[in-house]
Amino acid sequence: CLLADEINRASPRVQSALLESMNEGRVSLDGDTRTLPQPFLVIATRNDTDTTGTFPLPEPQLDRFLLSIAMELPEADVQSRILMAHATGQIPALNGDVALVSPAEILRLQQAAAEVSVAETIANYITALCQTLRRLAGSEQAVSIRASLAVMQAARAHAFLEGKPAVHPDHVQAVFPSVMRHRVIADDGGDDMQLIEAALERTPVP
Repeated sequence: CLLADEINRASPRVQSALLESMNEGRVSLDGDTRTLPQPFLVIATRNDTDTTGTFPLPEPQLDRFLLSIAMELPEADVQSRILMAHATGQIPALNGDVALVSPAEILRLQQAAAEVSVAETIANYITALCQTLRRLAGSEQAVSIRASLAVMQAARAHAFLEGKPAVHPDHVQAVFPSVMRHRVIADDGGDDMQLIEAALERTPVP
């Protein structure tokens, strides 16, 4: 697992190298290519408020991230509890040698989520949502096939976490905004999330 803090502060060259690892599952250095171990996960933060010294991520790289989740400040009482937990030693520094979950367990969970059933009606619903969003964004290229697959994979994972054997429309609706928010750019500079919400509202639910 790779955690990239404020990934948009990395240089374009570093971003290009990261794209290779995310897309091909390998890294290259001085002509030597090495395959990355599985599972390989990339988790990144992006600073959207302070753009000084940042390099926008290219769209192909953004498309490789499954989800984009907006991180808001917690409520004041939660912030106070965080401070007190640190002050009293309830949140000690994690030992880097202690694994919270093993690679084998991650692969097992991924396989279990991949076995959640997807009916043809759900596949058609995902396709219709993406088509609606393309029209609203004003471009057939606004949502890639990779994005459609990401919606299905995320919906499967959501259904699995709820203990459901099959994907339902509400699973698709729950993950659709997070899957699309970093992929869709309104051609008129409008609010991207409004487009996504409009697509959910205007697409008939099976």
